[in-house]
Amino acid sequence: MAEKRKILVVEDNKDMQTIYEDMLSEKYYVEIVGNTADARKALEKSAIDLMVLDIILPKQTGDEFYNELAKSGKFRKLKVICVTVLNDTAKRLKAENKGIEIIQKPFKKEQLLAKMQKMFK
Repeated sequence: MAEKRKILVVEDNKDMQTIYEDMLSEKYYVEIVGNTADARKALEKSAIDLMVLDIILPKQTGDEFYNELAKSGKFRKLKVICVTVLNDTAKRLKAENKGIEIIQKPFKKEQLLAKMQKMFK
């Protein structure tokens, strides 16, 4: 059996953190952090196969964080799924960044898993 892929979830809402853990932990190794500073540490510490990034975060928004990562050569190939309730942000991010996927809240587990599978192909 193939080794589990490592997913980094950047989400500040504790209830959503639990939902992600429940959705993903059976199939993936999941690390959950609540802000972009901790996300940066996690990315530096170990190889992450995919990041699920909430857009509305304290201190630094997910899209600001993603844009920083995209400019860094080290993380340019990181697979990212941005999660947002903001439709205008989703459209702008998708237009600016061809390598990411967007998922709108609220979403179903199947939608998230399907986007992840698509990105791993």
